[in-house]
Amino acid sequence: MQPRILDKISRIIDKKNNLNYKIKKILEIEKKENLFKNESDYFAWDYLRSYFIRLLNRSDKSGKSYFWSHLINNILIKKKYFYLNYVPIFLNRSKKDIIFFGHNRGNLKKKVLHDEYLDSIINKFKKKKIQIFSYSHFFYGPKNNYKNKRFFIDYLDFLLKVKTIILFVFIIHKLKFIKTNKLKFELIVRYEQEKWWYNYFKSVKPVYLFIVDVHSHLPIVRAANRLKITIIEVQHGSPNSKKMEYLYSVPPNSRLSSPDYFLGFGKFWNRYISAKYYKKQFYSIGKKLDEKIPKLKKNNSNILVIDQLQFRKKLVNIAIKISKKNSSKISYRFHPNVSEKKSFSKKLKDNNISVSMPKSNYMAKDLSKVKTIIGVASTALLELSYKKYSVLIVPTEEFDFKNLLLQKKKYGLRELNNKLVRKSGLFHKPNFSIIKNIVK
Repeated sequence: MQPRILDKISRIIDKKNNLNYKIKKILEIEKKENLFKNESDYFAWDYLRSYFIRLLNRSDKSGKSYFWSHLINNILIKKKYFYLNYVPIFLNRSKKDIIFFGHNRGNLKKKVLHDEYLDSIINKFKKKKIQIFSYSHFFYGPKNNYKNKRFFIDYLDFLLKVKTIILFVFIIHKLKFIKTNKLKFELIVRYEQEKWWYNYFKSVKPVYLFIVDVHSHLPIVRAANRLKITIIEVQHGSPNSKKMEYLYSVPPNSRLSSPDYFLGFGKFWNRYISAKYYKKQFYSIGKKLDEKIPKLKKNNSNILVIDQLQFRKKLVNIAIKISKKNSSKISYRFHPNVSEKKSFSKKLKDNNISVSMPKSNYMAKDLSKVKTIIGVASTALLELSYKKYSVLIVPTEEFDFKNLLLQKKKYGLRELNNKLVRKSGLFHKPNFSIIKNIVK
Protein backbone atom coordinates (compact mmCIF):
# COMPACT_ATOMS: atom_id res chain seq x y z
CA MET A 1 0.00 0.00 0.00
CA GLN A 2 1.40 3.36 -1.03
CA PRO A 3 1.10 6.33 1.37
CA ARG A 4 -0.02 8.58 -1.50
CA ILE A 5 -3.25 6.55 -1.83
CA LEU A 6 -4.08 6.93 1.85
CA ASP A 7 -3.27 10.64 1.74
CA LYS A 8 -5.55 11.07 -1.28
CA ILE A 9 -8.47 9.33 0.47
CA SER A 10 -7.90 11.38 3.62
CA ARG A 11 -8.00 14.60 1.60
CA ILE A 12 -11.28 13.54 -0.03
CA ILE A 13 -12.85 12.92 3.40
CA ASP A 14 -11.59 16.26 4.77
CA LYS A 15 -13.08 18.30 1.91
CA LYS A 16 -16.47 19.98 2.27
CA ASN A 17 -18.04 18.07 -0.62
CA ASN A 18 -21.26 16.14 -0.08
CA LEU A 19 -21.24 12.55 1.13
CA ASN A 20 -22.23 11.03 -2.22
CA TYR A 21 -19.29 12.74 -3.92
CA LYS A 22 -16.83 11.52 -1.28
CA ILE A 23 -18.07 7.93 -1.48
CA LYS A 24 -17.97 7.98 -5.29
CA LYS A 25 -14.35 9.22 -5.32
CA ILE A 26 -13.19 6.67 -2.73
CA LEU A 27 -14.83 3.83 -4.68
CA GLU A 28 -13.09 5.03 -7.85
CA ILE A 29 -9.71 4.88 -6.09
CA GLU A 30 -10.58 1.49 -4.58
CA LYS A 31 -11.22 0.07 -8.06
CA LYS A 32 -8.42 1.83 -9.93
CA GLU A 33 -5.74 0.89 -7.38
CA ASN A 34 -7.10 -2.65 -6.97
CA LEU A 35 -7.00 -2.22 -3.19
CA PHE A 36 -8.72 -5.48 -2.24
CA LYS A 37 -5.83 -7.44 -3.78
CA ASN A 38 -3.24 -5.30 -2.03
CA GLU A 39 -2.90 -7.44 1.12
CA SER A 40 0.11 -8.44 3.20
CA ASP A 41 0.96 -9.44 6.75
CA TYR A 42 -1.03 -7.34 9.20
CA PHE A 43 -2.71 -5.36 6.43
CA ALA A 44 -5.99 -5.78 4.56
CA TRP A 45 -7.88 -3.04 2.75
CA ASP A 46 -11.12 -4.22 4.41
CA TYR A 47 -9.82 -3.06 7.78
CA LEU A 48 -8.41 0.26 6.61
CA ARG A 49 -11.63 0.85 4.69
CA SER A 50 -13.56 0.40 7.95
CA TYR A 51 -11.46 3.16 9.52
CA PHE A 52 -12.19 5.54 6.63
CA ILE A 53 -15.90 4.75 6.91
CA ARG A 54 -15.84 5.86 10.55
CA LEU A 55 -14.22 9.11 9.46
CA LEU A 56 -16.89 9.58 6.78
CA ASN A 57 -19.62 8.93 9.34
CA ARG A 58 -17.91 11.18 11.90
CA SER A 59 -18.03 8.35 14.40
CA ASP A 60 -14.37 7.41 14.88
CA LYS A 61 -13.60 6.55 18.51
CA SER A 62 -10.22 4.86 18.13
CA GLY A 63 -8.24 7.52 19.97
CA LYS A 64 -5.90 6.74 22.85
CA SER A 65 -8.13 8.32 25.52
CA TYR A 66 -11.17 6.36 24.30
CA PHE A 67 -9.23 3.07 24.28
CA TRP A 68 -8.12 3.41 27.91
CA SER A 69 -11.44 4.76 29.24
CA HIS A 70 -13.23 1.89 27.45
CA LEU A 71 -10.82 -0.67 28.94
CA ILE A 72 -11.13 0.76 32.48
CA ASN A 73 -14.93 0.84 32.18
CA ASN A 74 -15.00 -2.82 31.13
CA ILE A 75 -12.72 -3.91 33.98
CA LEU A 76 -13.91 -1.83 36.95
CA ILE A 77 -17.57 -1.10 36.19
CA LYS A 78 -18.92 -3.85 33.94
CA LYS A 79 -16.37 -6.35 35.31
CA LYS A 80 -16.29 -8.12 31.94
CA TYR A 81 -13.03 -9.90 32.63
CA PHE A 82 -14.10 -11.28 36.02
CA TYR A 83 -16.20 -13.98 34.32
CA LEU A 84 -13.50 -16.55 33.71
CA ASN A 85 -15.91 -19.05 32.14
CA TYR A 86 -15.61 -16.92 28.98
CA VAL A 87 -11.85 -17.36 28.70
CA PRO A 88 -11.33 -18.98 25.25
CA ILE A 89 -9.73 -22.09 26.76
CA PHE A 90 -13.21 -23.10 28.01
CA LEU A 91 -14.83 -22.79 24.59
CA ASN A 92 -16.41 -25.99 23.27
CA ARG A 93 -14.45 -27.22 20.24
CA SER A 94 -16.75 -30.00 19.03
CA LYS A 95 -18.09 -30.09 15.46
CA LYS A 96 -20.73 -27.41 14.68
CA ASP A 97 -23.34 -27.19 11.92
CA ILE A 98 -24.21 -23.52 12.38
CA ILE A 99 -22.55 -20.63 14.17
CA PHE A 100 -24.43 -17.45 15.09
CA PHE A 101 -22.95 -14.03 15.88
CA GLY A 102 -25.43 -11.75 17.60
CA HIS A 103 -25.71 -8.10 18.53
CA ASN A 104 -24.67 -6.86 21.98
CA ARG A 105 -28.03 -5.24 22.68
CA GLY A 106 -31.09 -7.05 23.93
CA ASN A 107 -34.11 -6.65 26.15
CA LEU A 108 -33.85 -8.01 29.71
CA LYS A 109 -36.86 -9.98 30.97
CA LYS A 110 -36.66 -11.90 34.24
CA LYS A 111 -32.84 -11.79 34.18
CA VAL A 112 -32.71 -13.24 30.65
CA LEU A 113 -31.80 -11.24 27.53
CA HIS A 114 -33.81 -11.46 24.32
CA ASP A 115 -32.38 -10.71 20.86
CA GLU A 116 -34.81 -9.11 18.38
CA TYR A 117 -32.63 -10.13 15.42
CA LEU A 118 -31.65 -13.76 16.09
CA ASP A 119 -33.97 -15.45 18.60
CA SER A 120 -36.62 -16.48 16.06
CA ILE A 121 -33.98 -17.74 13.61
CA ILE A 122 -32.09 -19.76 16.24
CA ASN A 123 -35.35 -21.41 17.32
CA LYS A 124 -35.63 -22.93 13.84
CA PHE A 125 -32.37 -24.83 14.24
CA LYS A 126 -32.46 -26.24 17.78
CA LYS A 127 -31.92 -29.76 16.39
CA LYS A 128 -28.68 -28.71 14.71
CA LYS A 129 -25.30 -28.50 16.43
CA ILE A 130 -25.02 -24.77 17.03
CA GLN A 131 -22.79 -22.26 18.80
CA ILE A 132 -23.79 -18.66 19.53
CA PHE A 133 -21.32 -15.81 20.06
CA SER A 134 -21.49 -12.09 20.72
CA TYR A 135 -19.91 -9.43 22.85
CA SER A 136 -21.57 -9.24 26.25
CA HIS A 137 -24.49 -6.83 26.63
CA PHE A 138 -23.36 -3.20 26.37
CA PHE A 139 -25.00 -2.33 29.72
CA TYR A 140 -25.33 -5.53 31.76
CA GLY A 141 -22.02 -7.07 30.71
CA PRO A 142 -21.61 -10.87 31.11
CA LYS A 143 -23.77 -10.91 34.26
CA ASN A 144 -26.87 -11.77 32.21
CA ASN A 145 -26.89 -14.20 29.32
CA TYR A 146 -29.40 -14.54 26.48
CA LYS A 147 -32.42 -16.79 26.09
CA ASN A 148 -30.32 -18.78 23.65
CA LYS A 149 -27.11 -18.92 25.66
CA ARG A 150 -23.99 -17.35 24.17
CA PHE A 151 -20.28 -17.50 24.61
CA PHE A 152 -19.18 -13.88 25.08
CA ILE A 153 -16.03 -12.91 23.17
CA ASP A 154 -14.96 -9.86 25.22
CA TYR A 155 -12.25 -11.89 26.96
CA LEU A 156 -10.93 -13.21 23.66
CA ASP A 157 -10.61 -9.68 22.26
CA PHE A 158 -8.96 -8.50 25.46
CA LEU A 159 -6.33 -11.25 25.25
CA LEU A 160 -5.67 -10.53 21.57
CA LYS A 161 -5.14 -6.85 22.39
CA VAL A 162 -2.69 -7.79 25.15
CA LYS A 163 -0.88 -10.00 22.63
CA THR A 164 -0.76 -7.07 20.19
CA ILE A 165 0.71 -4.77 22.85
CA ILE A 166 3.48 -7.32 23.45
CA LEU A 167 4.19 -7.85 19.74
CA PHE A 168 3.71 -4.25 18.65
CA VAL A 169 7.35 -3.14 18.74
CA PHE A 170 8.39 -6.15 16.62
CA ILE A 171 5.62 -5.73 14.02
CA ILE A 172 5.27 -1.97 13.65
CA HIS A 173 7.80 -1.76 10.78
CA LYS A 174 5.48 -3.84 8.57
CA LEU A 175 2.96 -1.00 8.64
CA LYS A 176 5.35 1.90 8.06
CA PHE A 177 2.99 3.39 5.45
CA ILE A 178 0.42 3.98 8.24
CA LYS A 179 1.13 7.29 9.97
CA THR A 180 -0.44 6.82 13.41
CA ASN A 181 0.37 4.16 16.00
CA LYS A 182 -3.27 3.89 17.07
CA LEU A 183 -4.29 2.84 13.55
CA LYS A 184 -1.33 0.44 13.31
CA PHE A 185 -2.48 -1.10 16.59
CA GLU A 186 -6.03 -1.49 15.28
CA LEU A 187 -4.88 -3.19 12.06
CA ILE A 188 -2.69 -5.64 13.97
CA VAL A 189 -5.52 -6.50 16.39
CA ARG A 190 -7.85 -7.15 13.44
CA TYR A 191 -5.23 -9.42 11.84
CA GLU A 192 -4.83 -11.38 15.10
CA GLN A 193 -8.62 -11.69 15.42
CA GLU A 194 -8.94 -13.02 11.87
CA LYS A 195 -6.15 -15.53 12.48
CA TRP A 196 -7.79 -16.77 15.69
CA TRP A 197 -11.23 -17.20 14.09
CA TYR A 198 -9.75 -18.93 11.07
CA ASN A 199 -8.17 -21.55 13.33
CA TYR A 200 -11.36 -21.94 15.36
CA PHE A 201 -13.57 -22.38 12.27
CA LYS A 202 -11.08 -24.83 10.81
CA SER A 203 -11.35 -26.83 14.03
CA VAL A 204 -15.17 -26.95 14.41
CA LYS A 205 -15.99 -27.03 10.65
CA PRO A 206 -19.31 -25.12 10.53
CA VAL A 207 -21.29 -25.14 7.28
CA TYR A 208 -23.25 -21.93 7.92
CA LEU A 209 -22.58 -18.68 9.74
CA PHE A 210 -25.41 -16.27 10.64
CA ILE A 211 -24.20 -12.80 11.55
CA VAL A 212 -25.84 -9.54 12.59
CA ASP A 213 -23.80 -6.68 11.09
CA VAL A 214 -20.98 -7.89 8.84
CA HIS A 215 -19.19 -4.54 9.02
CA SER A 216 -18.65 -4.79 12.80
CA HIS A 217 -17.31 -8.35 12.54
CA LEU A 218 -14.97 -8.18 9.56
CA PRO A 219 -12.25 -10.48 10.99
CA ILE A 220 -14.87 -13.18 11.57
CA VAL A 221 -16.40 -12.78 8.10
CA ARG A 222 -13.02 -12.80 6.35
CA ALA A 223 -11.94 -15.93 8.25
CA ALA A 224 -15.18 -17.70 7.31
CA ASN A 225 -14.85 -16.75 3.64
CA ARG A 226 -11.31 -18.11 3.54
CA LEU A 227 -12.78 -21.49 4.55
CA LYS A 228 -15.76 -21.30 2.13
CA ILE A 229 -18.31 -21.21 4.97
CA THR A 230 -21.74 -19.96 3.82
CA ILE A 231 -22.28 -16.52 5.40
CA ILE A 232 -25.81 -15.22 6.02
CA GLU A 233 -26.15 -11.62 7.17
CA VAL A 234 -29.22 -10.60 9.18
CA GLN A 235 -30.29 -6.98 8.68
CA HIS A 236 -29.97 -4.76 11.75
CA GLY A 237 -29.94 -1.19 10.41
CA SER A 238 -30.98 0.69 7.29
CA PRO A 239 -28.74 0.11 4.25
CA ASN A 240 -28.67 3.06 1.88
CA SER A 241 -26.55 4.98 -0.64
CA LYS A 242 -25.01 7.14 2.12
CA LYS A 243 -23.43 4.19 3.93
CA MET A 244 -20.19 3.10 2.28
CA GLU A 245 -20.18 -0.15 4.25
CA TYR A 246 -22.89 -1.38 1.85
CA LEU A 247 -21.23 0.00 -1.32
CA TYR A 248 -18.35 -1.60 -3.19
CA SER A 249 -16.44 -1.08 -6.43
CA VAL A 250 -15.66 -4.76 -7.03
CA PRO A 251 -17.80 -7.94 -7.24
CA PRO A 252 -18.42 -9.80 -3.95
CA ASN A 253 -16.31 -12.77 -5.04
CA SER A 254 -13.30 -10.44 -5.34
CA ARG A 255 -13.13 -9.76 -1.60
CA LEU A 256 -13.28 -11.62 1.71
CA SER A 257 -15.80 -9.30 3.40
CA SER A 258 -18.95 -10.30 1.50
CA PRO A 259 -21.88 -12.38 2.79
CA ASP A 260 -23.45 -15.03 0.58
CA TYR A 261 -27.01 -14.11 1.54
CA PHE A 262 -28.74 -11.09 3.06
CA LEU A 263 -31.88 -11.51 5.19
CA GLY A 264 -33.84 -8.24 5.12
CA PHE A 265 -36.80 -6.78 7.01
CA GLY A 266 -38.71 -6.32 3.72
CA LYS A 267 -38.22 -6.25 -0.06
CA PHE A 268 -37.79 -2.47 0.09
CA TRP A 269 -34.22 -2.87 1.34
CA ASN A 270 -32.95 -4.86 -1.62
CA ARG A 271 -32.96 -1.74 -3.80
CA TYR A 272 -30.67 0.02 -1.31
CA ILE A 273 -28.00 -2.67 -1.22
CA SER A 274 -25.42 -2.67 -3.98
CA ALA A 275 -25.49 -5.68 -6.30
CA LYS A 276 -21.80 -5.98 -5.43
CA TYR A 277 -22.56 -6.45 -1.73
CA TYR A 278 -23.72 -10.09 -1.40
CA LYS A 279 -22.76 -13.09 -3.54
CA LYS A 280 -26.01 -14.97 -4.05
CA GLN A 281 -29.42 -13.72 -2.96
CA PHE A 282 -31.57 -11.37 -0.85
CA TYR A 283 -34.44 -12.86 1.15
CA SER A 284 -37.12 -10.96 3.04
CA ILE A 285 -37.72 -12.52 6.46
CA GLY A 286 -39.74 -9.61 7.90
CA LYS A 287 -39.55 -8.10 11.35
CA LYS A 288 -41.79 -8.23 14.40
CA LEU A 289 -42.25 -4.75 15.85
CA ASP A 290 -45.19 -5.22 18.24
CA GLU A 291 -43.11 -5.95 21.36
CA LYS A 292 -40.52 -3.28 20.63
CA ILE A 293 -42.96 -0.47 19.78
CA PRO A 294 -46.42 -0.26 21.42
CA LYS A 295 -49.53 0.77 19.53
CA LEU A 296 -50.03 4.55 19.33
CA LYS A 297 -52.81 5.77 21.64
CA LYS A 298 -55.21 8.46 20.40
CA ASN A 299 -54.74 10.77 23.40
CA ASN A 300 -50.92 10.81 23.22
CA SER A 301 -49.42 14.29 22.77
CA ASN A 302 -45.81 14.23 24.03
CA ILE A 303 -42.64 14.60 21.91
CA LEU A 304 -39.64 12.24 21.90
CA VAL A 305 -36.29 13.15 20.33
CA ILE A 306 -34.17 10.16 19.27
CA ASP A 307 -30.42 10.57 19.63
CA GLN A 308 -27.74 9.99 16.99
CA LEU A 309 -24.10 10.54 17.97
CA GLN A 310 -22.84 12.59 15.02
CA PHE A 311 -25.93 14.84 15.19
CA ARG A 312 -26.29 14.99 18.97
CA LYS A 313 -25.52 18.69 19.34
CA LYS A 314 -28.02 19.58 16.61
CA LEU A 315 -30.75 17.35 18.05
CA VAL A 316 -30.28 18.68 21.58
CA ASN A 317 -30.57 22.27 20.33
CA ILE A 318 -33.74 21.42 18.37
CA ALA A 319 -35.27 19.81 21.47
CA ILE A 320 -34.53 22.93 23.53
CA LYS A 321 -35.85 25.26 20.81
CA ILE A 322 -39.15 23.37 20.53
CA SER A 323 -39.52 23.14 24.32
CA LYS A 324 -39.52 26.93 24.54
CA LYS A 325 -42.34 27.28 22.01
CA ASN A 326 -44.48 24.25 22.80
CA SER A 327 -46.46 23.16 25.85
CA SER A 328 -46.12 19.44 25.13
CA LYS A 329 -43.76 17.47 27.34
CA ILE A 330 -40.47 16.69 25.57
CA SER A 331 -38.06 13.87 26.34
CA TYR A 332 -34.71 12.92 24.81
CA ARG A 333 -33.73 9.27 24.31
CA PHE A 334 -29.97 8.74 24.06
CA HIS A 335 -28.56 6.00 21.85
CA PRO A 336 -28.42 2.77 23.91
CA ASN A 337 -24.69 2.03 23.72
CA VAL A 338 -23.04 5.32 22.83
CA SER A 339 -21.35 7.26 25.64
CA GLU A 340 -20.25 10.91 26.04
CA LYS A 341 -23.68 11.97 27.31
CA LYS A 342 -23.09 13.89 30.56
CA SER A 343 -22.78 17.49 29.33
CA PHE A 344 -25.70 17.09 26.91
CA SER A 345 -27.84 15.45 29.58
CA LYS A 346 -27.27 18.38 31.93
CA LYS A 347 -28.13 20.90 29.22
CA LEU A 348 -31.39 19.10 28.46
CA LYS A 349 -32.41 18.82 32.11
CA ASP A 350 -31.63 22.51 32.65
CA ASN A 351 -34.27 23.20 29.99
CA ASN A 352 -36.89 20.93 31.60
CA ILE A 353 -36.44 18.15 29.06
CA SER A 354 -36.49 14.66 30.56
CA VAL A 355 -33.68 12.30 29.61
CA SER A 356 -33.76 8.56 28.92
CA MET A 357 -30.68 6.32 29.10
CA PRO A 358 -32.11 3.10 27.61
CA LYS A 359 -30.63 -0.33 28.22
CA SER A 360 -31.92 -1.86 24.97
CA ASN A 361 -33.56 -1.11 21.61
CA TYR A 362 -37.01 -1.67 23.08
CA MET A 363 -38.89 1.63 23.28
CA ALA A 364 -42.19 0.96 25.09
CA LYS A 365 -41.23 2.86 28.25
CA ASP A 366 -40.04 5.96 26.37
CA LEU A 367 -43.13 6.00 24.13
CA SER A 368 -45.66 6.31 26.92
CA LYS A 369 -47.94 9.27 26.02
CA VAL A 370 -45.73 10.12 23.00
CA LYS A 371 -47.25 11.04 19.64
CA THR A 372 -44.45 12.88 17.82
CA ILE A 373 -40.91 11.62 17.20
CA ILE A 374 -37.97 13.74 16.03
CA GLY A 375 -34.72 12.30 14.65
CA VAL A 376 -32.21 12.21 11.81
CA ALA A 377 -31.53 8.86 10.17
CA SER A 378 -32.05 6.10 12.75
CA THR A 379 -33.77 2.90 11.61
CA ALA A 380 -36.07 3.32 14.62
CA LEU A 381 -37.66 6.34 12.90
CA LEU A 382 -38.87 4.15 10.04
CA GLU A 383 -40.11 1.52 12.50
CA LEU A 384 -42.05 4.17 14.44
CA SER A 385 -43.61 5.59 11.28
CA TYR A 386 -44.66 2.07 10.29
CA LYS A 387 -46.42 1.87 13.67
CA LYS A 388 -48.26 5.15 12.82
CA TYR A 389 -46.36 7.58 15.05
CA SER A 390 -45.82 11.09 13.68
CA VAL A 391 -42.12 11.07 12.75
CA LEU A 392 -40.34 14.33 11.89
CA ILE A 393 -36.98 14.22 10.11
CA VAL A 394 -34.19 16.73 10.78
CA PRO A 395 -32.76 17.51 7.30
CA THR A 396 -29.29 16.05 6.69
CA GLU A 397 -27.69 14.38 3.69
CA GLU A 398 -27.45 11.13 5.69
CA PHE A 399 -31.22 10.58 5.44
CA ASP A 400 -31.62 8.68 2.17
CA PHE A 401 -35.39 8.13 2.07
CA LYS A 402 -36.69 11.57 1.11
CA ASN A 403 -39.23 9.93 -1.23
CA LEU A 404 -41.05 8.76 1.92
CA LEU A 405 -41.54 12.31 3.27
CA LEU A 406 -44.65 14.48 3.15
CA GLN A 407 -44.30 18.06 1.91
CA LYS A 408 -46.19 19.44 4.90
CA LYS A 409 -44.02 20.56 7.85
CA LYS A 410 -44.35 20.57 11.65
CA TYR A 411 -41.90 22.61 13.73
CA GLY A 412 -40.17 23.32 10.40
CA LEU A 413 -39.51 19.60 9.80
CA ARG A 414 -40.96 17.26 7.18
CA GLU A 415 -42.88 14.20 8.31
CA LEU A 416 -42.58 10.59 7.19
CA ASN A 417 -45.64 9.44 5.27
CA ASN A 418 -47.03 6.60 7.44
CA LYS A 419 -49.16 5.17 4.64
CA LEU A 420 -46.28 5.17 2.17
CA VAL A 421 -43.90 3.60 4.71
CA ARG A 422 -46.38 0.75 5.25
CA LYS A 423 -47.13 0.41 1.53
CA SER A 424 -43.48 0.35 0.42
CA GLY A 425 -42.60 -2.95 2.09
CA LEU A 426 -40.02 -1.79 4.64
CA PHE A 427 -41.19 -4.31 7.23
CA HIS A 428 -42.97 -7.51 6.23
CA LYS A 429 -44.66 -9.94 8.58
CA PRO A 430 -42.08 -12.42 9.90
CA ASN A 431 -41.49 -15.43 7.65
CA PHE A 432 -38.50 -17.41 8.88
CA SER A 433 -39.40 -20.60 7.03
CA ILE A 434 -37.87 -19.06 3.90
CA ILE A 435 -34.43 -19.65 5.45
CA LYS A 436 -34.87 -23.33 4.60
CA ASN A 437 -34.04 -22.30 1.03
CA ILE A 438 -30.50 -21.69 2.30
CA VAL A 439 -29.90 -24.05 5.23
CA LYS A 440 -30.51 -27.65 4.26
